[in-house]
Amino acid sequence: DQLLTSAELGKLLQHNGVDLTPDQIGKLFGRVDDEGDGFDQGELAEIMRIVSALPVASERIQQISSNRSLFVDSIIMVICGAGLTYLVMHSDAIEKKWAANQFHGAIQYRRMQAKCSLLEKNMASLFEERSRLEDEIKALEETSHTEDVAARDEQLKTLNLRLEEVRQDQEK
Repeated sequence: DQLLTSAELGKLLQHNGVDLTPDQIGKLFGRVDDEGDGFDQGELAEIMRIVSALPVASERIQQISSNRSLFVDSIIMVICGAGLTYLVMHSDAIEKKWAANQFHGAIQYRRMQAKCSLLEKNMASLFEERSRLEDEIKALEETSHTEDVAARDEQLKTLNLRLEEVRQDQEK
């Protein structure tokens, strides 16, 4: 690994149109050299990126910085292109899965509607039967007690049992 000292970095920058004193180099780029052993290739690239924004920087420095940006942009473009290619190549399969999922959902929705409709009909018939049974029980209880009491009690018992079954069915 070849490392540049601050003096060598100053000469490199001066040769490319950026005149900085050693004190300015230390203040501007001292933090870039985080190991304190000189400027390695990565640190030099960071300095080139910073210096390339200066209007006095030479074309070479500006080009080095833009080439690095171009490289990163190219990598991102290749990754996006690969993802897009995958989507295009598998679009039929993805579309079929999506359509099948929608069709399956529509079938489930239709079945659920049919079940709800049947449940509503059952609840309505149970409600009607419950009302009828309650009316019959009320009518039997209001009849005179002089008639056949055993038959009336038997009929009341049967109606009350059926009424209890209907109530349990409604609670389900």
